[in-house]
Amino acid sequence: MGFWQGILDGFISSDTPELLVNKKLGLEPVLSNWRPGFVEKRWLVDPDLFHGRALFGGYIAAIADQVLGLAAMTVLDDGYFFGTTNMSISYLSPVTGGDLRIEGEVIRQRSKSIYVGCSFFCGNEIVAKASATQVVYESQPKKSQSDTRTGG
Repeated sequence: MGFWQGILDGFISSDTPELLVNKKLGLEPVLSNWRPGFVEKRWLVDPDLFHGRALFGGYIAAIADQVLGLAAMTVLDDGYFFGTTNMSISYLSPVTGGDLRIEGEVIRQRSKSIYVGCSFFCGNEIVAKASATQVVYESQPKKSQSDTRTGG
């Protein structure tokens, strides 16, 4: 098992501590289930986050960004990192309460990018969909021969 996949397992078992950003935004629990190319998150809708009678759309976007990143982690090799370069979201129906199930999946993986998508379910109804491109890069780029000779 790789580094990233160990973190995913740690989120499920609670051995990986919650990131401060997840706590501040109320995005925990981070993950319910995962397998290569797929993640699932369950989140109880907090009425304090409503705009009028429905969940604030920006909050759905924050959860989408989290789930899309987690989906990318399922296939990311050790020594690499990623970042969201674009994200698109469609709000199909207002979220007025209940338990959301968010499923993320890897749509296509390339050497320098991972295309991911996710769907938000309230019961059996899809209430939102999102997609993103994650750029992939080495976490510590290799030094070239000229770098090692000059100390750079």
